[in-house]
Amino acid sequence: GNILWTKLLGGSGVEVLFNMVVLPDTSCVIAGYTSSIDGDGGVPAAATGSTQGWILKLDRNGNIVWKRLFTGPGSGNFFDITPSHDGGFVAAGNSTIAGTITDFFMVKVDANGGLVWQKSYGGPAQDGARTVRRATGGGYIVAGNTQSSGGDVTGLHGKTDAWIIRINEAGDLVWQKCIGGSETESMWEMQSRPNDE
Repeated sequence: GNILWTKLLGGSGVEVLFNMVVLPDTSCVIAGYTSSIDGDGGVPAAATGSTQGWILKLDRNGNIVWKRLFTGPGSGNFFDITPSHDGGFVAAGNSTIAGTITDFFMVKVDANGGLVWQKSYGGPAQDGARTVRRATGGGYIVAGNTQSSGGDVTGLHGKTDAWIIRINEAGDLVWQKCIGGSETESMWEMQSRPNDE
């Protein structure tokens, strides 16, 4: 239980890290967001005041190996990250598309943080992804919430539904499902069963 190392990551703005993947060599890949134009952040000055999705790899001693910034049409963030089927990583969160309206926002990166694809999913109202996991047979399951009726979203039951989507390895939408009633539901976390890897 003794502290081996501590690390402060960021710049003069706001940084939040939400989730990580720990690799066999005890290095880790972490996802969250940053608003800094300096330090470890590096958001372009033109985007000052907004957040960008932030993915970093740290070695086993906490040193930055690589860092990457991603944004959709507007500000963006990541709430979860999972290993991909081919040695990379898939991160999920949300990105502003118009005013305060958000969509599910996802990226897939390779083992060195290089962008493989970037996608958004949702409808005309608020949608936000909170968790992502690999799916049996390839692709990924993503869960969060939606207030939309239209676009990629069908079957909204009430004010806010839990929204689950499945995407394939290329990030294309395979199916979607709204779960809920007349009030508010959301999903924040899920786990794969051992035989689902």
